[in-house]
Amino acid sequence: MPVGVVISSGRALKTIRVRLPKLFWDSHIRKNYNRHENLLVHDEAEACVAGDVVRIESEFVTSKHKSHIVAEIVSAVRTGEVRRAVETVEEGRARKSAKRQAKEGRRAELKAVVRDPVTGRAVVGDKKVGVV
Repeated sequence: MPVGVVISSGRALKTIRVRLPKLFWDSHIRKNYNRHENLLVHDEAEACVAGDVVRIESEFVTSKHKSHIVAEIVSAVRTGEVRRAVETVEEGRARKSAKRQAKEGRRAELKAVVRDPVTGRAVVGDKKVGVV
């Protein structure tokens, strides 16, 4: 569970950029160097602002470039504004599974549609709806 600093927020919906510190060992000089890695992280509540220290978890892939989620705000920057609470990992899992179940239900309804054998159009009662 890495901890990093938010360096950018508000440019894309529900997305923040977090800088994670890394140590890089140069075997030739035999010395550690400070490096960093920038990650795009999902922030469902849009509660984070630049400067916050956050703990992230690799939870689920939310898009092509985002595969981490904000677990908690370790140290918040004082902005003087009231912030929303960060969505917990369990709440995120529940929201995602509910969304998936709703999608599967809609899919099952589409497969249960009666079709006219001649035209291939969906039939609702005695009306023809259109090609589905």
